[in-house]
Amino acid sequence: MIKTQLKLLTLSLVLTTAFIGCKENKSNVTADKLTISVKSENFLSGGLAEPIIIESRTLSDGSTADCYKIVVTSTPTDHEMGPWCPNNISDDASAGGIWLDGGKVHDVDGDFVKNLATFYEDDTWMLYDKETGEITKTKTKQECQEAANPNVGVEYQNYCVECLPSYVADIQHTYYIPVTPKKAVTPYKFSSHP
Repeated sequence: MIKTQLKLLTLSLVLTTAFIGCKENKSNVTADKLTISVKSENFLSGGLAEPIIIESRTLSDGSTADCYKIVVTSTPTDHEMGPWCPNNISDDASAGGIWLDGGKVHDVDGDFVKNLATFYEDDTWMLYDKETGEITKTKTKQECQEAANPNVGVEYQNYCVECLPSYVADIQHTYYIPVTPKKAVTPYKFSSHP
């Protein structure tokens, strides 16, 4: 019994020493040693509008650095998008997207659209034809632009707004990402809410 206790005590001293040693080594690591260069091959090539090149750019701290120039298309290539609006109140959740309200996520199926007046306790919510069950939704780019306006006109009230990726297929965005990132002098704070 004493031999077992002695072995456990020895093992615990060895582990304690090892953990203290690891802790001391970690505290000696500098920020420069944590910098990992970005690899251009890690970007999804399907969404690129042109090949990635390297350009010298001025960073926010005034220094210059080699940066990847990445020009992307406006539609993702690694996953499918949509659907957003179901066609009929008989459609299941696979025919629609999601609805966010009060921190909760709701499936936009036909039943959800049918019961929006109850959901919001407001009889003005009527996004479907009572006779056919067809959901009223935008069908063109122009209708999308007009109905997605926060100050929507009367002609687009009670529409399910469906703006398709094809409406923005010709938009491109350019990003510059340093090949070797630099630690900022002061941290940037990002808001977690609007």
